[in-house]
Amino acid sequence: MKTFSLITLGCRLNQLESEGIGNSFISAGLEYTTLKDADIFILNSCTVTSKSAQKARRLIRMYAKKGIPCIVTGCYASTNKEEIEAMGDNILAVPSKRKAFLLHLPSLLRSIENVSFDDIKAFYLSQGDDCNPFEFEPAKFLLHSRASVKIQDGCDRSCSYCKVTQARGESVSLESEKVIQRLLFLQKMGYKEITLTGVNIALYNDNEKTLAMLLEKIEENIADDVKIRLSSLEPDLIDDELLNTLSKKYIAPYFHLPIQNVSEKVLRLCHRDYDENRLKDVISSMRKSKDNPFLSADIITGLPGEEDDDFLQTYKFLEDNHFSYIHVFPFSPREGTSAAKMKFPPERIRDERAKKLNMLSDNLLKEYEKQFVNKTVSAILESVEGKNAHFTTDNYLKVLVDSSEVKRDDRKKRFNIVIEGCEESLLIGRLDKNL
Repeated sequence: MKTFSLITLGCRLNQLESEGIGNSFISAGLEYTTLKDADIFILNSCTVTSKSAQKARRLIRMYAKKGIPCIVTGCYASTNKEEIEAMGDNILAVPSKRKAFLLHLPSLLRSIENVSFDDIKAFYLSQGDDCNPFEFEPAKFLLHSRASVKIQDGCDRSCSYCKVTQARGESVSLESEKVIQRLLFLQKMGYKEITLTGVNIALYNDNEKTLAMLLEKIEENIADDVKIRLSSLEPDLIDDELLNTLSKKYIAPYFHLPIQNVSEKVLRLCHRDYDENRLKDVISSMRKSKDNPFLSADIITGLPGEEDDDFLQTYKFLEDNHFSYIHVFPFSPREGTSAAKMKFPPERIRDERAKKLNMLSDNLLKEYEKQFVNKTVSAILESVEGKNAHFTTDNYLKVLVDSSEVKRDDRKKRFNIVIEGCEESLLIGRLDKNL
C-alpha cells in the first residue's frame, strides 16, 4: 500500500481525530491523496442527521466498488456496524470507542509489504476493546492551520433526538496535566490558536477539576500570543465559575451555544434543562466578558412538538439577541431515539423554517461583519490561493488579504489586519504594518 484517502464527515472532534489518523499513516510512509484511486480508504463518519448517514453510505459504496480495503469509523459506524459491513466484503466498520485502532494500523502496514483486507480485519480483532480515546495527538495538522486538543469524549445527557451518547458512550475527560503537556507541545510547534474540543466539553471533570479550573491552569502556561478557542458549550452547564473565566485575555472572543430551540415546551420534550430566561442570562454574561464577541448557535427546526408559535419564539429570540451566526439543522428522526417516536412537523414545514433561519443568519452575519470595518483585528493565516490570502480572526470572521503581503510559510502565524471593507459575505483587509 502506498496511498490512502481519508474523508471526514461531521463535527470538529471528528476532524481532530482524522488529523491524528492521517499523521499516523503518513508516519508509516503512506501518501495522503484526495484522488479516488487510493490503496486504502478511510471514512470518519457522522450520524447526527439522516443526510450525514446517507452521504456516508454513498461514499462507502463508491470506494467499496474499487475493491480496496474500506475502513469506516465514527458515530455512524458505531450505530450501524452490521448495515455498513453488509455493503461489501472489503468493508470494516470500527466503532468510535475503538477508533484508536486506526492509529495502530500503520504498524501492520509497515510490517507487511502487501497487506490484504483479511490482514487488516484480523489485526483489528486482535486489538481488543480497550482503546484510549485520547490518543489522537497529531504532531502536525495536515488540513488545518489552527490546532485542536481533545479534552473530553462522550456525553452523560439523554437528549431525546440525539444518537451521540449511543455512539460514544459516557463522558470521559483527559487528565489536566496531559492537557497542559499537549498545549505546550503545540505552542512549541508554532500554533497560535488551539481549540479545546470534545463531545460536551462543559462536562469536563478530572478528579473534580472542572473546565473552569482547567482554564485557570492553562492561563498559567499559555504564551501571550496564543489564543484558546472553546468549542460548543451547553447552556445548562455554563455556571458562574465558568463565566468568570471567559474574560481571560487568552480566551478567543467566540462562543457557540447548541440552543436547539427556545420554546419551553419543545425543550422539555427534548430533555433540555434550560429556558429562555437562562439563555438570556448566559448571553448577557458572555457579551460582558468580551468586547463584541462572535456568538453562534445550533438550532434544530421541526423538533417534536414545535408549532408555529414555538418557532416564532425561537426566531424572535435569535433576532433580538443579535447572534452572529446560526447553524441550522432540519430535524432528522434517528432510529433508537425517543424523539423518533414522537409527533413532529411535516418535512415541508420543517424545511420552510430552516430556510427562514438561514436567511436570518445571513443577515445577522452581515450586520456583525460591518461592525469591524475600519478596525484592526488579530487573525491567523489559513491558506494562500492565487492572489488571495485567507485569514480567520480571533472572533471567527473570514478575511481576504492580497497574497503579495504574506508568504506561504506564514501559514498558522498571527497577524494584525485592518478591515477595509465588506463585499457580500467576505471581509477585505490589509496587514497593519504599524504594529
